[in-house]
Amino acid sequence: MAAETKRPKTNATVKKRSGSSSSSPHRKKSKHSSPSSSSNKNKATSKTTNSQTINKKPRKHSDIVEQAKVLWNQLRQKKLSKEQTTELMAELMPLIQGKAKEIALQHDAARVVQAAVQFGNAAQR
Repeated sequence: MAAETKRPKTNATVKKRSGSSSSSPHRKKSKHSSPSSSSNKNKATSKTTNSQTINKKPRKHSDIVEQAKVLWNQLRQKKLSKEQTTELMAELMPLIQGKAKEIALQHDAARVVQAAVQFGNAAQR
């Protein structure tokens, strides 16, 4: 019986539904679809971006860490000879000497300190 009460879809009904959603008078307008709200969204994003850059604290020893990471990247290669390892350690140790504790607490620079312990001689450790 339920099948008898349903009306079959006609081409006019299908065309109405396949049309654009903005032509339907019964649909609610989305807050995100209007151009003015999208420009407001961009303004809000830029404000938070600016406040994040203003509030960001500079990293301790950032220039030293950058130089040390370059040396560490060379130092961790397996194909280095003993002499090359010694030369790289001689360059690395003055950079981190006295600052190893602070550098070791930074997640990207901790590997540099680990490499210094691994490849350094007894006096450098």
